[in-house]
Amino acid sequence: MSYTRLTEIESLPPVMTNCKFVSYWLDESLKIFMQIFFVVAFLSLFFFLYVVNIEKEIFDEQINIVVNSLYTDMIADIPAFVPSEGVHDIKDQMYKYIKGITFPPHNYSDIREQNAQVIDTTQSIVITLAVLVVAITVSLVMLKFCTAVFHQFVENMMVLVAIALTEFSFLNLVTRNYIAVNPNRVKLYILQQIQWFAAAKAS
Repeated sequence: MSYTRLTEIESLPPVMTNCKFVSYWLDESLKIFMQIFFVVAFLSLFFFLYVVNIEKEIFDEQINIVVNSLYTDMIADIPAFVPSEGVHDIKDQMYKYIKGITFPPHNYSDIREQNAQVIDTTQSIVITLAVLVVAITVSLVMLKFCTAVFHQFVENMMVLVAIALTEFSFLNLVTRNYIAVNPNRVKLYILQQIQWFAAAKAS
């Protein structure tokens, strides 16, 4: 990488007047690399500490929309083939039946292991980037290259704050309110599966 010996040290910030060499591309590359590290580290923490919980809430909310739609359709269709005096009894029996359903415990160890592996991989990437940023920065300082480390740190933190506010706002204003599940498609899928199961039993 090309660099030039300083001839106008007076034009540099005071923090950089002890350096001997200047390289615009080297300084910009370090700034970009630091920015990549900060963004990756932030997105990793933001996802595992906040986004995961929000996604669980969104999933539960959208599943509730589908279930409520199914229940509403079922209740609305009952009077079509049941005398009006028997509708209440059927609703009561449905409630008792559903309330009495018990689900056997499941061991989702494979999913937990996969998630743990994803977390470990992410931690390794963040730690590797951190070590590289520190090693490169220290090396440049030791070699007397002009790198405004503090200025770059402050600039990257300002960019990071903007990214954090954007991610947080988008997640809560758009993603959280966008209904991705189509109840009709879910009902169609369930109906198709019931028809397939009935046909398999009949044969």
